Amino acid sequence: MKKNKKPSASLIILQLNNTKDYEKTIAVNNKIMNYVKELDKKYSYVSVEATGDGVISAQIKEVTDKANSIIGPSIFIIIMMILLISFRGLSYMVLPLLSLTVSVIWVFGTMVLLHIPFNTMAVAVVPLLMGLGVDYSVHLSHTHRSELEKDKKPGEAITIAVQEIGKAMFLAMLTTVIAFLSFLTATVPPIRNFGIILAFGILYTFINAVTLQASIRYIIDRKKGFSSSSKNNRRRKKISLRKTMEKFSKIVMKHQKTVLATMIIVSIIMGFDALQTKTGFDYKSFLPENNPAMEVFNKVAEKFPYASQNQEYILIEGDVATVKTLQGIKKNHGKP
Repeated sequence: MKKNKKPSASLIILQLNNTKDYEKTIAVNNKIMNYVKELDKKYSYVSVEATGDGVISAQIKEVTDKANSIIGPSIFIIIMMILLISFRGLSYMVLPLLSLTVSVIWVFGTMVLLHIPFNTMAVAVVPLLMGLGVDYSVHLSHTHRSELEKDKKPGEAITIAVQEIGKAMFLAMLTTVIAFLSFLTATVPPIRNFGIILAFGILYTFINAVTLQASIRYIIDRKKGFSSSSKNNRRRKKISLRKTMEKFSKIVMKHQKTVLATMIIVSIIMGFDALQTKTGFDYKSFLPENNPAMEVFNKVAEKFPYASQNQEYILIEGDVATVKTLQGIKKNHGKP
């Protein structure tokens, strides 16, 4: 006879009271995690782990906070380096970043005013706003510098820059805002909120570029003054990227048919692959990789399949305390 195997795992189920207070829920689940860690240390001969919706939410919040502390400064430093290399001027680097920072502050203030919660998707707000919003500052700065090289005074240069590039910037802002507002058609609230946040953010970056940045740019140039020697220096410091783009444009114009044929072939290949795209939804794909709580979830699913996340619920309401109802449940049990 085979000896009975000893159980390898035990499951404790905690039923928590529902609450709409997100911070309170996170605090409770953090206490559970701390309690589990104490048990794991105390009883060294066993492994004690915890999982569940609340625990996963707490861990996602922790990962989100860490991501914000890394992503925000990283994108800030990268943009700063690109602006410094492109314009080779401290003020041309600082002003766009100042404009973007003010816009980000306005966005988070708007989130509070509209009672929009900060979730995992909101982590992408800062990189997107800085990546898309810096375009307005770059276009404004390039046009402003070009006008200065044409012997325009600081006031005239910034005025022409706003007039010339302002219309194109406004249309670009408008189309981008409309694109993000299309998220309002989604039935998932976080996606709708994400679209609203980005729409406001793009609007704010445009406003700050043509007002805040333009005003400070004029004040700095007026105080600094521009002599003929400084203008000549600016001409000598033209960005090599301009020459590179000039060469590239000549190549394109020289090989128009080749470029067109290449684009058509690539588009056909990509279009065929696009038709093979498979659609589906898996909530696990929204979770951080190697999430400890999800690993425990998988263990529970394997060892306790009837008490894991794989189980579903069917709610029957009405006159359920009858023999007929119970017979119906018994008859249909196991059919799914």
